[in-house]
Amino acid sequence: GLAEEEQTLSDAMQLLQRITYGHRIDYHQANVEDLLKFLIPHVLTKTESLLLPVLGTLANLCRNNLLVQAAVRNLFHTE
Repeated sequence: GLAEEEQTLSDAMQLLQRITYGHRIDYHQANVEDLLKFLIPHVLTKTESLLLPVLGTLANLCRNNLLVQAAVRNLFHTE
């Protein structure tokens, strides 16, 4: 059901947060833009179970990465 899908997505987001911690992700790597386009709406809808891992993942991706920061800023302005 829906609760099971949300739990699976929450688990995946927590894993992604752990994977991205401490790693600099090149914005030009495949699918980074798609990942950002997936993450931003989840921040804006404030789905409680996803909010912290999504914010953590965004923080990890943005850390010391001006290209990702600019992309996130642009995506927030288009939402």
